[in-house]
Amino acid sequence: MPSAPLLKCRTTGHCKQRLGTKYSTISCGDTTSNKKGNVALFNSKSSSIRSFQARENGETDDSPVAKTYWYFGSMKNRKTKHVKNGSAQNNKVESTPESPSPSGLSSTALSIGAVSIIFLSIFVVYTNDLLPKTLPNSDSPPISTKGGWRLASVNVLQKYGSSKCTVTRKNAKYFTSAEFEKDFRFKKPLIVSFDNDASGWTTPESWSVESLKKEYGDWLVYSGNSLEIVRRGGNGNVESSFTKFVDQLIRSKDDHGEPLYIFDRMFYNDSSLPTTLKPPKYFEIKDGRDDSIFFLGASSSGVSFHKHADAWNGVIYGEKRWFLYPINHTPPGGVYPGFTQIEWFEKVYPLLPESEKPIECVQKAGEILYLPEGTYHGTINMGDTVAIGIQRKKASTKHETLVYEELNRRNSLNGKLSEKEKADTHTEILHLYEELHKLLPESTEVMMKLGQTYGEHGRPEKGLELTQKAIDKDPYFVLAYLNKADLLNKLDKIEEAEDSYKKAIELNPNLWDVHAQYGSFLVNHKRPEDAIKHFQKGIELSPKQQGFYNMLRHAQKMIGDEEEAQKTERLMRQLFNKRN
Repeated sequence: MPSAPLLKCRTTGHCKQRLGTKYSTISCGDTTSNKKGNVALFNSKSSSIRSFQARENGETDDSPVAKTYWYFGSMKNRKTKHVKNGSAQNNKVESTPESPSPSGLSSTALSIGAVSIIFLSIFVVYTNDLLPKTLPNSDSPPISTKGGWRLASVNVLQKYGSSKCTVTRKNAKYFTSAEFEKDFRFKKPLIVSFDNDASGWTTPESWSVESLKKEYGDWLVYSGNSLEIVRRGGNGNVESSFTKFVDQLIRSKDDHGEPLYIFDRMFYNDSSLPTTLKPPKYFEIKDGRDDSIFFLGASSSGVSFHKHADAWNGVIYGEKRWFLYPINHTPPGGVYPGFTQIEWFEKVYPLLPESEKPIECVQKAGEILYLPEGTYHGTINMGDTVAIGIQRKKASTKHETLVYEELNRRNSLNGKLSEKEKADTHTEILHLYEELHKLLPESTEVMMKLGQTYGEHGRPEKGLELTQKAIDKDPYFVLAYLNKADLLNKLDKIEEAEDSYKKAIELNPNLWDVHAQYGSFLVNHKRPEDAIKHFQKGIELSPKQQGFYNMLRHAQKMIGDEEEAQKTERLMRQLFNKRN
């Protein structure tokens, strides 16, 4: 049988096999998909990625805690072809989605303590039984709809809305490309409005519920919560059909009670929607230079703080509240994975002095917001919000170019390098952070990451000095406390390290990372009984994370509780389809 035709996205460069109205992402040039279905595992001792095939070949899970493998989800993607009668049939094509380009949200490996967490820029596909449960919407009924999308309720507007706007607004009719390049490009954010709203730059009818479901109802889309999207390099991690998302998942809550948000890097380019866009010349979209992201989410969905290359975001329906910080001012609370955007808004934002408050504004339907390269931003949606983001693939400014270069260097460590090449790459990463620190001396993110890198190079004292400086500037920086604990542990300051773990938990007890790190610390220091409650809490917070089950079982065996260890083993097999 001849191979399915290959289609290449205009801007992402992804090659895809068309399967009816579905696509299977494969490597460009291949005509067969990857059938291995590897699972990414992290070796906390050697900081290396291993294939699930090691487990398939019979390697034991009962290794010492220093060799615990953290599960980050199966990369096996079994595409399902939806047919008109509502039944489904397997396409028998399994593929491994590619990681997003470096111009996506930064995916940075952070080695902290005995267990290291690596943020993989992959699509993590969950099976239907692991999808979030649909819950009744706690908001008041929406006052009305537009384009079939629900407008924000009064309760939502009271809770998340604001009349404050510290972003410059310009009317497109009276604003020129010369003004944009002179006053805004790479300098400061801008909102551009249009006399006829979204009709001034697109065809709103093409983005309505009816139109999108009719054209793309059985297409696969990827969604996630505000924190996990950023953790995974700007990709949703829950797969569903577009219709299922609109009819069910958009009204669902995840394990943290947060709505899912479509954050999909392929949907727009694979659709006919690009033909509807006619933005101003200064927002011109160029093939090969620009990437695209399709956004769709209900009230209180959004994305947590991150930054990237030059970009603009156009809202067709709904409203989006933006929180912005310039590149030299890391958002209080630090970078991911500290808080979801709602957690940050409720826990950190109200405590900030005026000098630490963000640049902010509510973007209305029909407006386009420009984000200068390197601008930290987080968002909260109000009402069903449909938007398109256009983002450059490559950085242009010196500081962001260094950030992208560091990401490329770190990603290269996952390849086949000799020991000398790995050592040279680690040294290059250190030098890149040192240069960034000179350019951005007040950036707490750079301080923390440089401190972490010094620790990796056997200089924990210097690393601790920088990390403490970051904490002094930002007492809400959860990740900095985790890094501080790791550095103190390396210096054999065990009690101080534990205090730092406890502080991180105090700041955000709902962040699974802190329970993973602290629990592993306790196991390494022969306190498995204390560790068990943190692994159990981790499972409660992130039930799809296999690493917690591995560690829980290991701790149960350490205290001689074989019965509970066997229960955990059976549960793992049930949840993750492990072979006997």
